[in-house]
Amino acid sequence: MLRALDIAGFGAESLQILDRWRTFLLHSGARPEPEYHRCYPESIIHALAERAKQGVLGIQVRIASRETKESIHSLLNQAWKVFWKDPSSYVVWEKDAVASLFDCSKCNSRS
Repeated sequence: MLRALDIAGFGAESLQILDRWRTFLLHSGARPEPEYHRCYPESIIHALAERAKQGVLGIQVRIASRETKESIHSLLNQAWKVFWKDPSSYVVWEKDAVASLFDCSKCNSRS
């Protein structure tokens, strides 16, 4: 997923997530199996992310970019910010956000 974020132009976000992942691994004491890097080299992971992008584009799904400003995209970005800022309150925020989406979709279907 980090390579996909890089390819889509979200390199800074990818680095933030990688930093948090490394912190988690440090605190958990988890270590990759000895064969991990040999079985999953960065070159293969990058090639898979590129092929996945081509597959997504091939089925004509729009890939988010920094310029994407639609409500769902913005809400998903906000969800990450809320989660990282205060994970204990995220569930309540998420319920309210989903309810708001359904309320908004009803309004749009009437027009």
